[in-house]
Amino acid sequence: MNVQKIFIASAAGAATLFGSGYIIYVLLFGNSPIGLEESAQEVMLTASETKFSGIIVMELLYGLLLAATLNWKGTSGFGSGLIPGALIGSLIGFTFGLDLLSTTSLVNFNYVIFAGVSYAVRYGLAGGVIALVYGQNNQ
Repeated sequence: MNVQKIFIASAAGAATLFGSGYIIYVLLFGNSPIGLEESAQEVMLTASETKFSGIIVMELLYGLLLAATLNWKGTSGFGSGLIPGALIGSLIGFTFGLDLLSTTSLVNFNYVIFAGVSYAVRYGLAGGVIALVYGQNNQ
């Protein structure tokens, strides 16, 4: 598979991560402070500016990570990318949550669980979309 196909798949994955993140974190949970300690909730309420450029670059990099990984696995079709994507996402989410829990006083264990599960859902969907793009490009 050539580099162009990986970049197309990673862009599709990044768009899926961005869209599913918006649906989960903004629409479904309304930016609720799940697992945040009170001091972190105060900071969140006073911080009014979201840095979309940072979010977009982050999602592009995560999309590239998923696309490269699923390329090595040789996936094609939504179902073949769903489980590996969810596994990668849960590992990233639980690791990120545990990192914050262990090194700051901003979160509690509920955040670790929420991060792991929400990342698994988002990355599972993105992995499926990436594998679907790979399947479309192989026909």
